[in-house]
Amino acid sequence: MVETSATIRTSFTRRTLSALLIVFFCIEPGYAQDKADLYKEAEQIYSTRNRSGNAERAIALYAKIIKNNPEDDIALWKLSRSYRWRGDQLTQKKERLLAYQIAEDYANQAIAINSKSVGGHLMLGIAYGRKGETQGVLKSLFLISPIKKEMSTVLALDPENDIARHILAVLYRKVPGWMGGSIEQSIDLLKEAIKINPNRTMHHLELAQSYLKHKQHQEAIEALKRMFEIKEPTDKVSANIDERVADALLRRLTIIYQE
Repeated sequence: MVETSATIRTSFTRRTLSALLIVFFCIEPGYAQDKADLYKEAEQIYSTRNRSGNAERAIALYAKIIKNNPEDDIALWKLSRSYRWRGDQLTQKKERLLAYQIAEDYANQAIAINSKSVGGHLMLGIAYGRKGETQGVLKSLFLISPIKKEMSTVLALDPENDIARHILAVLYRKVPGWMGGSIEQSIDLLKEAIKINPNRTMHHLELAQSYLKHKQHQEAIEALKRMFEIKEPTDKVSANIDERVADALLRRLTIIYQE
């Protein structure tokens, strides 16, 4: 039996709503209500979203901004970003899909308010990708064109956007060749992303993955080593995750290359 979205939503909210409401309603009366201050606080909390309760706190603060400023497309796409992160941390498929659906909804709202919202289009494409990965290969194939469309829009609005290149690069690596996939394009796009922002660790990690798929073991090792040389990563939370994955991959590649 297929469960309704309402049923799934109930399951999801049972585990998150209490923490969210406590944060939302327990902001002290003396807490600065200025929009700029709320943004600053939300960004600081989101930057440590891996700490217990901080993802929910960030969600609550962005929701508060939107409550007072319903037409704020920036707060909407940042709320979308927070739900995308929330979904990444969940283990149950239904709950992950619900979080990604909420992320998609907020991204669409941002775009409805501002059709030129770079963050809105970026998060919409990411939400599509996360949903596709969670649903499985066959369903994700139908999302290839929508993801490409959103990333193309981002690059038209912001030609130097490294994350859009990253998303396209991963897509080209994972998509079969007969569906437009290309490992060469994947590698080229990741090189471009690194040139734009060499301190974003995920670019180096995914470049290594693409090199690995292309049977370029030594190049993959060098990409990982360059990642570990980064002193000031753009996103420290992401960097901590990337480093754990990269360490295991580097150990494996070193063994393979030495054999």
